Amino acid sequence: MKQYRYGSLALDISDKCNLKCIYCFEAVCDFAPLVSGVNPAALYRGIDFFLENLVPDNAERLDFHFGRREPLMNFPLLHDVVRYIESRAEEASFSPRFHLTTNGTCFSSEIIRFLKGHDFDLRVSLDGFPDVHDKHRRFKDNSGSFDRIVAGLSILRAEGVRFTVNSVYHPDIPIYQTYDFFGRIRASRVDFFPLWIPDSRADGYFEPSDVRKMERDLDTLADDLIERGLGSGLHSAPRIVQIENHLQYLCGYKRSPFYCGAGRTYIGLSGSGHFYPCLKFINLPGWVLGDSSLGIVDKNLEHYLSVAAPEISEIETCRDCTIHGACKGLCYVDRAGIDDHRRSFSFYCSFQKGLFKAAARLYSALKETRPDAVVTLAGLAETFPELITDSPDQA
Repeated sequence: MKQYRYGSLALDISDKCNLKCIYCFEAVCDFAPLVSGVNPAALYRGIDFFLENLVPDNAERLDFHFGRREPLMNFPLLHDVVRYIESRAEEASFSPRFHLTTNGTCFSSEIIRFLKGHDFDLRVSLDGFPDVHDKHRRFKDNSGSFDRIVAGLSILRAEGVRFTVNSVYHPDIPIYQTYDFFGRIRASRVDFFPLWIPDSRADGYFEPSDVRKMERDLDTLADDLIERGLGSGLHSAPRIVQIENHLQYLCGYKRSPFYCGAGRTYIGLSGSGHFYPCLKFINLPGWVLGDSSLGIVDKNLEHYLSVAAPEISEIETCRDCTIHGACKGLCYVDRAGIDDHRRSFSFYCSFQKGLFKAAARLYSALKETRPDAVVTLAGLAETFPELITDSPDQA
């Protein structure tokens, strides 16, 4: 089969988490395994194998993502792994870029200095206002986590550290109000995730009335962003990751026959030194791709790609959808979790279509008079800085 090379490695470095979120992937899925420990020696062997065998020839930049459970609860290992990767980068002449997904409750002055010093791209989980967030993301003693997270974010802002908010969307509060709140805490980007659990165990599961409300809310959000784009308000507006992706699609980028690059452009490494398609697949029975001794086992990778990660055109409900080239679809591992790799959820489809509609309205309203605003909202400013020069937002 095709020999894949990967530009990104996701690393599992922690077997602990201090929260008990009601929709935690590992807690609510019947197939979630028992948490396994981290073996640093095996982890380092896996990193070595990745760098020596799985990266593109003459790679100039490689991405390393720390996530799963709460990685900052094992900060000493995070610290040492980053230092190790940097030493390997000097030997092999590539530039490493580090990413971290965290629940935001473990920041300290030492940790923040380290993250800033190594230019980490940060994602912090925060669902919005405290009455929504604390209902779903609580400490194990049942106390809310909102206040501690927001306190940590204030320190990040004071240190000039930019961050993206990962937010599970609930219909309790209009999405545009939640977005406005994230602007007030000065998040640089927002990534909304609709609650996907396919039953009613978690509060906030979408009913048909919730979908209709969500669609109206997204129209209101688009109106607000158009007004900001036509004026000079984008400097304080966080970019919305899904709208960013959809605008890139409308600008001719981000067109892919696959929902994501798990197992194709990036790969996950467990704390025990085993390779998986991504962090969320780690330790799930049947999805190990190999390890530092076996390498990537072709039949395992082929099984994953053909069964769990098909092309969009192979999924009946997506094949003829008008946004199938722009939608990132329901996560491959989420489909595996419900044991139906070709199923789509109507509320998830409505969520993506609503966001695409908002992006299309933005594109249509701004492309002629404010192309710089389109470039900003699409996250393409670094690629096309000439379109930003002298725009009203820079005044």
